[in-house]
Amino acid sequence: MAHFMNWKEIAEVHGLGFEIGNHTWLHADLSVPRYAARLKGELTLVDYELKQVGVPRPVSAACGGDAFGPEATAVLRAEGYRFARRGVLPEAGAAYDPLRQHRLLIPTTGDVWPDWTLANLSAALDRARDGRIVVLRFHNIDGAGSPRVSTTPEQFRGYMEHLKTHGFQVVALRDLEAHVGTAEPDDPLLRERFPKPREGRLDLPLEMQATRASLRFWLQNMVGDHRYSPAEASEVCGLSQAEVVRRLQEWKIGPSRRAGRRLKVLPYPGGRHPRIGYLDGAISPTRGTKASVFLPWNDGSYVVVDVPEVIFSNLGVLYLAHVYYPTCWDRRNLVIEDRDWERTASGGLRTRWALPDGLSFGAIVEPIEDRVDLEVWLRNGSSQLLSGLETQICVLFKGAPGFNAQSNDNKIFRSKAGAVRSAEGQRYILSWWERPKRDVSGAPQSPCLNLHPVLPDCAPGATVRVRGHLWFYEGPDVERELARY
Repeated sequence: MAHFMNWKEIAEVHGLGFEIGNHTWLHADLSVPRYAARLKGELTLVDYELKQVGVPRPVSAACGGDAFGPEATAVLRAEGYRFARRGVLPEAGAAYDPLRQHRLLIPTTGDVWPDWTLANLSAALDRARDGRIVVLRFHNIDGAGSPRVSTTPEQFRGYMEHLKTHGFQVVALRDLEAHVGTAEPDDPLLRERFPKPREGRLDLPLEMQATRASLRFWLQNMVGDHRYSPAEASEVCGLSQAEVVRRLQEWKIGPSRRAGRRLKVLPYPGGRHPRIGYLDGAISPTRGTKASVFLPWNDGSYVVVDVPEVIFSNLGVLYLAHVYYPTCWDRRNLVIEDRDWERTASGGLRTRWALPDGLSFGAIVEPIEDRVDLEVWLRNGSSQLLSGLETQICVLFKGAPGFNAQSNDNKIFRSKAGAVRSAEGQRYILSWWERPKRDVSGAPQSPCLNLHPVLPDCAPGATVRVRGHLWFYEGPDVERELARY
């Protein structure tokens, strides 16, 4: 059986002076856009665990399975990684040439596997000339990993003695800058992906696939209702801005207006982050739990209700609507794929999420004339009791000008209900949930209301629910309005 290091052991290696790089959480094929879309979240999970054991955030990374593509490289660049290593292919054994190859696509010169000898090592080292750097990969040394890629301790000592005897300098990736400078050559591989997609077809991120499958609806949702720019809509659907503009003109999509007095509820389209601040606390937010409720006073203004944002339990975190810390499924390397809301004939939204081990949860967002009824449910299809089922519902005000000041001074927090006051002082957005674990709260840097309703303990085969409301009020007596529920 292969032995994988735990986080404490990784911290011990760091304490010995070795560099710790980020090798992603799932070791997925990063040449595939669908998996590259998860890369930022995977890097975040590794960073989180390293921080818990005192290891600093890595500045270098390595592609999982040696696969790479332009989307993954763009994420590494945006996240501030200084160096990243890929595999031996496609060149088959090239030394790193910093004048020709990009620092986020450093090739591996040689994989030091069991069939290697000193002759193989010498042949690889001969390429360290004319400013080029040889990169060697030792996958594991003690034989506890896969035999296919293992190096024995005796072999390793022999290789290190050879390097020392022949005067080679060994440096960590983090220390390369002193040797290669800061230039970023126009490496052709920045625009390539390896391996090539099967049958030439790209597996796109699920949200992008779903958007393209109902493109007319989502363009109306994004541009007409949420007032996205063509550039923002292009990011969500993956089409060029020119194609987005062409479709908008073809379908005559422009700013929409609310019809009648009924509150308008729509799926949040994603792309644009729903928070103003504290973005590092909500990496890669999924859109499938986020519903937009439009204000009755302004057609283009809305709040985003994350329902639920998180579900805690005796098993750990059952669900988190973004990436910040690992869920119980992350710890088992199980991916919970995003899924979109189902739109109902009444103008509401419903969703059902299947979790591992027979668990499932869902939400209902139903607009009534003067309020929106909300519900979260959880079904236990496992054989063990679920307890400690605290949820968090987050109402985000980024899309509601006049309500989105980065302060708690315009908010009212009670046990079951909370409210935010407009800048002019007479309009309010309110939310209430039953069975709160603690008072409603907010975060000044990310204008919101956090509500903390608790689901009852859930026996095997049972379904439990918790309900709430969101509504709007204009007038002088908000305390009386809060006391309605």
